[in-house]
Amino acid sequence: MRTLLFVCVSLIVLVGAASATPLTLNCTLFPVTFNNGAGTTSVACPAFSVGGASSLNSVSLNESDDYQFGLTNMNTVQVSFTPAVFSSVTWNPPTAIATVSGSLSSGAAGAATQVAATGVSLADFASAFTVTLTSAVTQGMVTTSSGGVQVTYDYTLGSTVPEPATISMLGLGMLALGFVAHKFRK
Repeated sequence: MRTLLFVCVSLIVLVGAASATPLTLNCTLFPVTFNNGAGTTSVACPAFSVGGASSLNSVSLNESDDYQFGLTNMNTVQVSFTPAVFSSVTWNPPTAIATVSGSLSSGAAGAATQVAATGVSLADFASAFTVTLTSAVTQGMVTTSSGGVQVTYDYTLGSTVPEPATISMLGLGMLALGFVAHKFRK
């Protein structure tokens, strides 16, 4: 009987506990944006919208890109991306830089990451925001480029409080199990 009671109470505690959950969303892609590998563009990142979220723990941006180069020797492109300015959010680093290099194709995509270091709140990310990307050829030649940005929201769901009727039904069920166990002992 004690074991059954312990299991039931443990399940109630586990179900009611808050948990951190990541949510990764794609910002708008920028396919073949930078003619000859150079230029600036902006992409829109979706707002954070999860019902029942009690807090937003962190926000990170991941940028990746792939370039087709025009020369068979070494080619290098430097891509920087900067998120929109929020009054209370500080990004680390303020501008992230990815270096992409290769011969005919970059092969492995260049990548860079930024994390909202301080000031993360549900209110700040309730609306879509923009990320500005700038591409510059530092060596060789580029014919086309493509890439994308992902935003990851790490949030906590609020603890769920069971309704009184649910607690009553659970209590009645435990009483019934206790009564049955008592009858079997006799």
